[in-house]
Amino acid sequence: MHSTVYEISEHPIPANQQAALSYLPDWFYASVCDYTEKMTTSEREDSIRELEDCLGSQCSRTGNKLTFSPQFKQGYFKENFKYFKAAAKALAETEYDVFAGISPSAAFDMALNSMTESYADKHTFYVYCPERKELAPLDNWLRNIDVSKPFYLGGTINYHY
Repeated sequence: MHSTVYEISEHPIPANQQAALSYLPDWFYASVCDYTEKMTTSEREDSIRELEDCLGSQCSRTGNKLTFSPQFKQGYFKENFKYFKAAAKALAETEYDVFAGISPSAAFDMALNSMTESYADKHTFYVYCPERKELAPLDNWLRNIDVSKPFYLGGTINYHY
């Protein structure tokens, strides 16, 4: 499977200074992906359209600039929150033997995976922030941004997991 790392900054990023594969931390290669590839201009544009679709109508794009509505977070996380709560409820009813691995349970494993993925799926879009030289799943990045500020798209990197 393939997904994308987006370089997103608080400042415009000139094309000749966009993220390279070497910007990604070792932990990403060790725990998330097999390999990475820099995208062509055409692939970059396609992947940015995918990001736009993911972010929805509460985010607009003008060139490389992303602008979020003040209500972005209220709508963006709403559906995943339902899955998170359902998984948490199922996990709260777990017997100790299942939790401790004494009695295997596919339902427990599914609920735990569902809760984790509904909060931040580790096999989805990632954001590389050049100011902090940090890489995070898109949802984690979105939870921590100030939506009143614009953000700027830089490089895009394809990764395989």
